[in-house]
Amino acid sequence: MRYFAVALALVVLTVVFAAGCGEKEQAASRDEVSSEQVKQEAKESMEAAKTYTLEHKDQYVADLEEQLEQYQGKIEELRKKAQLAGQDTKASLEEKIQALEKQQESVRERLAELKSASGNAWTDLKAGTDSVMSDLRKTYEKIVAEYKK
Repeated sequence: MRYFAVALALVVLTVVFAAGCGEKEQAASRDEVSSEQVKQEAKESMEAAKTYTLEHKDQYVADLEEQLEQYQGKIEELRKKAQLAGQDTKASLEEKIQALEKQQESVRERLAELKSASGNAWTDLKAGTDSVMSDLRKTYEKIVAEYKK
């Protein structure tokens, strides 16, 4: 996919360059762009970027909520497993489940912050949330691997 994007970019640049060569004479005769036109185009670009960011934010939040719901079910399954385990295993597993729940709560807190964030703050919070969610996933996988026996 990356190679396709790079190849596409090279093709576009080649076309733009080739088209630009014939426009040198025409460029001299064009009127100057007004500052109002530049301001309007900048405003439109900012609006488009804002809309794009909000669309991605909404999808990210929805995906994160779904993942948290799935992990809640997985934690409940671990609790059932702990109830059926021997005393030592039960105590150890319950302790690890509590740690997992703390991580899950941390993701929920980040999610609440994300919902109210905008612009650059959203981007920064998303990176931190991705990290916390990754930690939650790794902890869960480690617990499952340890008690799968």
